[in-house]
Amino acid sequence: MQPDSYCNEIFCKQLLDELDDAILIINQEDAIVESNKTACALYGYSNQELRKMHLKDLLAPNVSLFLSSSPLSCKNPTTWHCNKDGIPFFVELLERPLQSINQSNLSLVRIRNISLAHLSEQQRQRDYQIYKAVVEGSPLLIVRLLPDTTITFANMAFCNYFGHTRKDIIGKKVYEFPPDQETRDFLIAHFGELAKKPRTITHDNVVVACSGQPRWVQFTDSPIFDSSGDLHEIQSIGIDIHEQKLAEIKVQQNEAKYRAIMDQSNEGIVLLDVPTGKIIEVNRKACELFNYTSEEMLLRFDRELTTESRETIQQEEAELYQNSSLPLKSIHIITKEGRLIEVERLVKLLKIDDKAVALISLRDVSERKKINALLQKQAADLKHKVDQLQKAWSQTVDVLAAASEAKDPYTSGHQKRVAQLAVAIGHELALPDEQITALRMAALIHDIGKITVPAELLSKPGVLSLLEYQLVQTHVTSSYNLLRTLDLPWNIADVIHQHHERLDGSGYPNQLQEKQLYFKSKILAVADVVEAMSSHRPYRPARGVESALAEIATGKGTLFDSDVVDACIKLFQDKKFTFDDADLEVATWSMTNRAFKT
Repeated sequence: MQPDSYCNEIFCKQLLDELDDAILIINQEDAIVESNKTACALYGYSNQELRKMHLKDLLAPNVSLFLSSSPLSCKNPTTWHCNKDGIPFFVELLERPLQSINQSNLSLVRIRNISLAHLSEQQRQRDYQIYKAVVEGSPLLIVRLLPDTTITFANMAFCNYFGHTRKDIIGKKVYEFPPDQETRDFLIAHFGELAKKPRTITHDNVVVACSGQPRWVQFTDSPIFDSSGDLHEIQSIGIDIHEQKLAEIKVQQNEAKYRAIMDQSNEGIVLLDVPTGKIIEVNRKACELFNYTSEEMLLRFDRELTTESRETIQQEEAELYQNSSLPLKSIHIITKEGRLIEVERLVKLLKIDDKAVALISLRDVSERKKINALLQKQAADLKHKVDQLQKAWSQTVDVLAAASEAKDPYTSGHQKRVAQLAVAIGHELALPDEQITALRMAALIHDIGKITVPAELLSKPGVLSLLEYQLVQTHVTSSYNLLRTLDLPWNIADVIHQHHERLDGSGYPNQLQEKQLYFKSKILAVADVVEAMSSHRPYRPARGVESALAEIATGKGTLFDSDVVDACIKLFQDKKFTFDDADLEVATWSMTNRAFKT
């Protein structure tokens, strides 16, 4: 570029920037080669951005909607352009050819924003008609009021909803329509306050629709000001939210029930957001354990409340994702005062609103130690009173069964009948006497862990919630933990721990499979199912022996051991086995068959 030419271009650019009109320089292909500051401000683009565009790129989308009879062209004397933000405006274009030393066929285009002048009365009338059509066709309930609540307009949806004609509504006060005094008083106070302090307010009200039935409607009231800034009218837009409101009320009621169940538990229950470790819910017992209020607990993270290392927490999180649970473990928690308390912790993985949530059950070990100490003392006392070891074990089992009965009166009859059937199956399978004795002892106390389950859940009629069902399921592990510290023979604690497992791994608590199960556990599982289904329950009548036998036959080889099932069916059908109900008053809960449906 020659120095003189360069200086001339700088001078021309400065001159263009001083003009009040927007100026664009375009070539014969309508590509923009230069712009002034006013053009950049009008369109919101930088000079560099405009120089990459053509004149047609500045046209507003759907520009034909804004034109009356002029053909669509980017060089119309008047047309619609839009800025970088997509806001349209009406412009007047004037094009003049330029003479250039270095380049020919350039044109100067002067652009003026004439949007305000273009808004004619006809256009405003058309806008009003569009607004009117939208409002009249809207399913929303739209009404406009003077500051004194005199109704000046109501759309058809509003009239139809309340069963009035527009003639009946216009000119009336809005508070003249509600049938009850309470709603009238609310409207008078509400609109009186809105007139004093104009602002947009949303409120829910119960109204009486044309059907005569009360329904929930949500209204949004907005002030409309005149050109002086004074309140001119109030526009109220309503939408029927009756079904949504009923659903919200039901959710609130369910949350209240859930909270009541949580707070009645004797164990500390904590719901934890697994990815973040943040506490999202706690019950009363958990607050007592940590000595925090519930509000304080909801501000805490798991790592603040335990002595477990960060590495251990990360390892357990990975294990929880893999196995959906963590086994019972003794840990130390940290109270608000910094005191350490030893607790037993059980963790289950839940999915709540597609989020991974850990259900953590905490039990003060001191309570378990008291129970164990009591059971151990009873066992020791029995040992001193008898000379034969066999008699000592039998008496210990009787004491444990009594402990179950003290918590749940249904448990005793169930355990005795399960023991009766299990022993009969053992004889049918020709098991050694020692194994049959062990089977009888395990059956008599297989539900001892229910002493740790809230009594209201054990005897609750009706269907359990998921959380309640998971809490009751913990009785199996509780039985194992209560018995594993006792010096019992024949792996009784392990046998009881497995009596809800199934051959295909679908049982609980550890989803063990066939080769991992004790044979005595397989016998106990079948006996438990048959007795439970054939006995009465608080939430249903007895289903009968035939239904019970059909159930185990269906699960033969997949859920239950084939030999055990065959032996059990043979006892009832060929050998006419019946439960001996002597001194048995009631049956107990069957955790094998109590599901979430009847």
